[in-house]
Amino acid sequence: MHSISDWRRWLRFLIMVAVLAYFIFHLLQYASRWVDPFERRDQPGGGAVKVFEQLHEGDGFVLFKDRLLFFFWYGE
Repeated sequence: MHSISDWRRWLRFLIMVAVLAYFIFHLLQYASRWVDPFERRDQPGGGAVKVFEQLHEGDGFVLFKDRLLFFFWYGE
């Protein structure tokens, strides 16, 4: 049978783990905002083009495969 002091020590340990986990969680959230400060949901401005959009060149259109190869070749 455990004594009351053992239960108190165990409860104190659990509370400390919960508090530490809370602070680490918020520290990681702050660090992620610091590393990536831009909202990912923001719409691109200017002449931005979606990568997966079919681009038209002249009479025909550019296939996805060709656009992907162009992207990797030129890093555009």
